[in-house]
Amino acid sequence: MGDAVSKIVERLSLPLGPGGRPVDVPSPLSCVVKRTGGRDGERPLRIVVALHGYGDSARNFSELAGEFALPDTLWVIPCAPDAVPMTADGAQWYDLFSASREQVARSSASVDALLGALLDASQAPLTALPVVLLGFSQGAYLSLYTAVRSNRRLAAVVALSGYLAQTHRTPLPLPFHVQETPFFVAHGLHDNVVLPTSHFEAVDALEHWGCAKTVGKTYPVAHSLHPKEIADVRAFLLEHTSLEAKTL
Repeated sequence: MGDAVSKIVERLSLPLGPGGRPVDVPSPLSCVVKRTGGRDGERPLRIVVALHGYGDSARNFSELAGEFALPDTLWVIPCAPDAVPMTADGAQWYDLFSASREQVARSSASVDALLGALLDASQAPLTALPVVLLGFSQGAYLSLYTAVRSNRRLAAVVALSGYLAQTHRTPLPLPFHVQETPFFVAHGLHDNVVLPTSHFEAVDALEHWGCAKTVGKTYPVAHSLHPKEIADVRAFLLEHTSLEAKTL
């Protein structure tokens, strides 16, 4: 992905080295980092990069990590680059009312750079940690947009209450590693913010593009997460990040 990336604003110290040794990871986005399960002095078993929705914040969205309760998981939650007017700390990946291709491409490039930095940092001897990209609503769109364009090999992609826009602009055919990526696409049947038709269109597009490991599910909920949905996502992520990292 060759779009401009925002300059690095921080460096993350993450337990990704042998024996959980801290590794300095450059990030083009401000991030909140959480660990669920595991112990100090150990590497996690997986990394989840989680993208919040429109008007939310990384700090607020990080509470979701506790709901999934994944064992030995490092959560990296970047904050979208642009503030939302009239909110205290809300942010957006792109202007919701214009959705310019330039804004989407810029945010996607920053997320892709973060994924690359995490993948590079987690390549400890003998063991590479699986990296998952997860997003909600606007973050779900950016997750799908980024995943189908990235050169990175992700362990899985999870899109919750999201959509796919301008699918005719997606570069096709998708690379083989993208077609082999497991996608979990979930939506609330009573969603009046992102209509359920968007869910079916996104699943249909991924399957049409050759993403044979796509799972599409709906739940009796509005623009939020259902307890069964959280359980299903947890099971999906454990299934596709099940190769436990060795203690180095």
